Amino acid sequence: MKKKLVNPIFIVALLVGVLCVFLITKALRDLEEEKQARVQQEEVARKKAEQENLELKAKLEAASKNQGTEAPQALTKPVVCFKVPLQSRTEINRVMVEMRDYPIEMIPEGVFSEMKEVVGKYTVRSVDAKEPATNTKVKSIREIGGMSYRITPGMRAIAIPVTPINSSGNLITDGDFVDILLSEKDKSGEFIRTRIFLQNIKILSFFASAETEQTAGLPKTAADTATVEVSPEQAEGLIQARNMGEMSLVLRSVKDQKTVRTRGFEKGELASDLGVIQSRSKRTLNRLAEEQREEAASKESQNQESETVPTTESNTKSSEVPPLDSPNEDKQEKP
Repeated sequence: MKKKLVNPIFIVALLVGVLCVFLITKALRDLEEEKQARVQQEEVARKKAEQENLELKAKLEAASKNQGTEAPQALTKPVVCFKVPLQSRTEINRVMVEMRDYPIEMIPEGVFSEMKEVVGKYTVRSVDAKEPATNTKVKSIREIGGMSYRITPGMRAIAIPVTPINSSGNLITDGDFVDILLSEKDKSGEFIRTRIFLQNIKILSFFASAETEQTAGLPKTAADTATVEVSPEQAEGLIQARNMGEMSLVLRSVKDQKTVRTRGFEKGELASDLGVIQSRSKRTLNRLAEEQREEAASKESQNQESETVPTTESNTKSSEVPPLDSPNEDKQEKP
């Protein structure tokens, strides 16, 4: 009996099995290689991180060592010191002080760390050079509280009694500018005339009367008293005016420094015609407006002349060109 040939299906199945085994083996080998590569990368990253940590630690140690060596230099602090010796009651400017590194253990209380905190203040006693400025040696005018520190050199301070009507509503305060009106009395004590006595006078201090202070919660005083800054001649006039009648204050704008010419008012004028106040006021306002127009025209003409006249001819023809102030001077001489 003849033997049967090998079944071709078996042979195909065997070949497929061998191929599958080969593919599975290759896949497992690839996975193992990938795993080993990943482990190697992680190991390299770990070593790199350790190296960076070591470098950072070394830097920190070096920085701590440097701080340890520089510690003695941190025992000083910059403070404001006097650059030159100063007498008491001296106003301090930037030339008189400087910043100096002062030992911390020797710095007294109340020192200043910036020059702007000292400039403009006054010394309350004599000080030496290189001496730290403190709040016990240097004070502002407000802290000192002395009136003499607030007076402009060459001027005087004088206290005058004024009528209580001026303090109504506390309109007048320290630093304001006022006009002083004098109401003259005759021998019988009646007011006969009121006129502006002094103009553009600075108020150094103003104390309101009890009538005004009842609503302000201030200490009560007998009468309104104004301390004003005047020249020595004006102080003499105020003393004399105080014996002639009563003085009143009128508040004026800080932008207005002009002197106004007025005639004053007498008792008889108001009794005969109540409209005289309005008419005189209108004439005064018109005169002031005319003066302002003349000043503006004079400035405009001066600007035009300065633009039209060449600078090269100004020296050779100076006799032909009139001075720029001459028109203004002629106008000021007009009544």
